[in-house]
Amino acid sequence: MYSIKEDQIYWEDKLFGPVDTIYIDGNQKEMGEWLKKQQQLWPAPWPPFVCKRLPVADYLFVSAGGKIVGIESKTTQDYHASYYSRRLQRQSRQLLQSCDIAMWGLMQLPADVWDTTCLVDFYKWQACGGLVVILPWDYFRTAQLLIEFKAVVKEGRHLLSIISGIDLKRPASKAPPCAMALQRMFTGVGPKLAAALDKHFEGNILQALQASDDEWRNAARVHEGILKQRRILING
Repeated sequence: MYSIKEDQIYWEDKLFGPVDTIYIDGNQKEMGEWLKKQQQLWPAPWPPFVCKRLPVADYLFVSAGGKIVGIESKTTQDYHASYYSRRLQRQSRQLLQSCDIAMWGLMQLPADVWDTTCLVDFYKWQACGGLVVILPWDYFRTAQLLIEFKAVVKEGRHLLSIISGIDLKRPASKAPPCAMALQRMFTGVGPKLAAALDKHFEGNILQALQASDDEWRNAARVHEGILKQRRILING
C-alpha cells in the first residue's frame, strides 16, 4: 500500500516520489503525451505532473490534508467491460486497501447509458467508503480538476460549502409592483436596479417595457444582456 514518510510517497518499502507531485499512470498514454507537450505552458502555481507506472490507480496525489488519493479512471465502455470481467472489483479492492481516499473517476459522453446493475453498484461502492467523481474528456480540464482535488481534499469548514445556507423563508419583498416585475422578468436586474427603473418610469411597467434602450441607459447603469432580454421579450 502507499504511505508517506518525510514528504515522500512510498509503495510498500520502495520510494515512489515527492508528495507535491500529481502522478499519472503510464497506461494513460494520451494524457501523458498531452502533458509533455504542455509542460512549458503550465502556470507557475501548478504542481508538477509525472507519468509513472502506478501499482494501483490511474491518478495519484497527496491532498492538502495529507491524505493519499487514488483515482481509477473509467469511460462508460471501459467501466462496463471491467465490471463484467470482474477486473473492476479487483481494482476497487486494491484502491481501498492502498489509498486513504479511493475514487472512481467516470467519463461519460452524452449518448452513453449505464446498466442498472452498475448504477446500483455506484451506491454500494460509496457505502464501502469509495467516492464517485466525474472527470472531463478534455485533458486540460482534467489536469485542472486534479489540481483542485489535491487542494480541496482536506478536513475543514470549506467542505461544508456544498450544504451551506439557511432554510428560513425570505421575508416578503416590499418593492413596488413594477420593480418586482422587472426583477422576475430579467436576469441581472437586482433590487437596486429595479428600484431605479421603477422610479424613472414612474412605476409604469408598460412604459418601462416599451421604452428605448437609451431611455433604460439614462435611467440606470444597465448592461447589454438585460437590454437584449427586453428586446426579445417585446419583439418576440
